[in-house]
Amino acid sequence: CMLMDRQLPSGGWNYGNTKVFGAELKPMPDTTGMALQALAGQIDAESVQHSIDYLQKEISALKTPISLGWALLGLAAWGKRPDDADESIGDCLQLQSRYGPYETSLLSLLIIAQAAQKGLLSS
Repeated sequence: CMLMDRQLPSGGWNYGNTKVFGAELKPMPDTTGMALQALAGQIDAESVQHSIDYLQKEISALKTPISLGWALLGLAAWGKRPDDADESIGDCLQLQSRYGPYETSLLSLLIIAQAAQKGLLSS
């Protein structure tokens, strides 16, 4: 599958190729979360374990709605929702007092990430 072809060897996804000028690119939390969400139920967990590990390692540092929202959805789709997910969402929302209000689409992503505790395809 095309998504698996774009998974970085060290885990995660970015917005394009896996390598440029012979150097492996760095993963991005939002695209990694999107890919994990899209692949849930389609492939075995072993195939994406490096990517799950990457997000689990990075999630405590994520402070923006798009990165945090997609990371939470991607992990939740694989049964790996962090115990402090709601607290992280609350902390992210509080940053609006410093940076200004988030756009509706970003607020919506955080609401969905909070509500879909087993990923978008959970029933």
